[in-house]
Amino acid sequence: MKHSKLILFLSIFIMLFTSCSERDKDVTILAIGDSNIARWPLDATLPSQLVYNYGLSGSGIDYIEKLSIYTDTNDVAMVMIGTNDKKYYLNEPVDEYVERYLSAISRIDCNKIYLYSILPRRFATDPADINKKIANLNAKIQEALPVYPKIEYIDVFDFFMDGDDINYQYYTDGLHLNDYGYEILSSALLKRLN
Repeated sequence: MKHSKLILFLSIFIMLFTSCSERDKDVTILAIGDSNIARWPLDATLPSQLVYNYGLSGSGIDYIEKLSIYTDTNDVAMVMIGTNDKKYYLNEPVDEYVERYLSAISRIDCNKIYLYSILPRRFATDPADINKKIANLNAKIQEALPVYPKIEYIDVFDFFMDGDDINYQYYTDGLHLNDYGYEILSSALLKRLN
C-alpha cells in the first residue's frame, strides 16, 4: 500500500512539474507605448495570455529610451509610440528621428517586437498636413527596418484614414481610440501571434 501511495505521489508530482515547466515556455507580451496602449483593453484581446501593460499617457520616444523592463527570452513586445513626438518629426529631419526611434525600440530586450505604425491624428492644434507627414514618417520607418530583424512592422495607418482625414468612427477625440479602433489593432496583432 505504501509503495502505491509513493508511486501515486510521484506521478502527481511529475505531472505538476511538467505542467509548470510547460507554462514557463508560454510567451509573455509586453505592451509598450503611449495612451493608446495604456487604454487598450488587452485582457479582452488576449484573455489567455500574460500581458504587462507599460502604456503611459503622453509618452513618446523619450519614454522608450529610458524604459527599463526585466524581460525573458520568450517575451514578445508590442509597441505603439510616436504620435506624441510631433515636436520631433515636424521640426527635425525625419531621418534623424527614424534612427533614434528604431534604435530605442530595438533595444527592448525581447525575442520579437511587433511595432505598430504611428497612427494618424486630428487635433485642433495640428497642422493641416500632419497626416501626410506621419505617412511619410511611417514609410521611412519601414524602409529602415531590414537592419532590425527582430522588429516586425504592423501597418494599420490606412485603416484609420478616410480620404485625407482620419476616420472619426475609430476615435474618441481625434487622437485616442474607441472600441472599434482597438478592434483593428487587435485583429492585426492576433494574425501575427497565431
